[in-house]
Amino acid sequence: MPAPWKRLPAALRPSSRHHAIWALSLAVGASFACGEAKALIVPVTSRSQLAGFGNEFIDWGALGAAGASIPQAFTTTTDAGTSVVVSMDYLSDFKRLDQQPIDPLGTPWQGNFSVGDKLLFTDVSANDPNPLSIVWSPLSSGYAAAGTQIQTSNPGGFTARVTAYDATNALLGSVDVNGNSTSNPGEAIFVGIRTTSSAAPIFRVDFSILPGSSEISSFAINRVDFNTAFDYPVDVVPAPIPLLGISAGFVYSRRLKARLKAARQR
Repeated sequence: MPAPWKRLPAALRPSSRHHAIWALSLAVGASFACGEAKALIVPVTSRSQLAGFGNEFIDWGALGAAGASIPQAFTTTTDAGTSVVVSMDYLSDFKRLDQQPIDPLGTPWQGNFSVGDKLLFTDVSANDPNPLSIVWSPLSSGYAAAGTQIQTSNPGGFTARVTAYDATNALLGSVDVNGNSTSNPGEAIFVGIRTTSSAAPIFRVDFSILPGSSEISSFAINRVDFNTAFDYPVDVVPAPIPLLGISAGFVYSRRLKARLKAARQR
């Protein structure tokens, strides 16, 4: 049985068997050139982006009244009953606070959150990142996105980070947002993160203040929202080898074109 390339018109035949195998390899590589779907981590810039299908939230007001001390690691539930474990690295209690325009009882937070917001405050003075971690129950199916508003206890500029992890505690990615800690209610920055693929759901998020920020380990967050809507576009990333195949295939096609032209001129 003749080799497949020998059935081609003479002008289209590779000049050698080696070239034929090379051409076949290029064709196979090009067939994969569309790349594979790869999950992206994208920022969530407002709470409204977390509304809709699969929305849940954690209300810190369920932990007790303003001024209450909350253990360094504790379990609570979302409004839908999903169990979550909340903790921070520093061995100290959290504090429950409320955003207020004034300080009548000595326990509210006079900062950038909306008046009446229920807050969870790390309440430590050590100068280290001290991430606040939220881990969803292994019985859940994970989430597409999560986010909250955040502010440092000291005034001035700061950079907040949210980091996402999968079910095996492998890093998915992180998002940084710059903020300015003041006493103007309603101006707290929102820091959120989303994974674009249901194959890589979020099972843990860490909120922290980056080194170089004012009193980096002490900060407060308000209600944490999250959802299961994997509705962002998935990026298509061509793999390096198929890209090489495309490039080489282009060169080879130019040679075939030249040979066809030469054959027509004979």
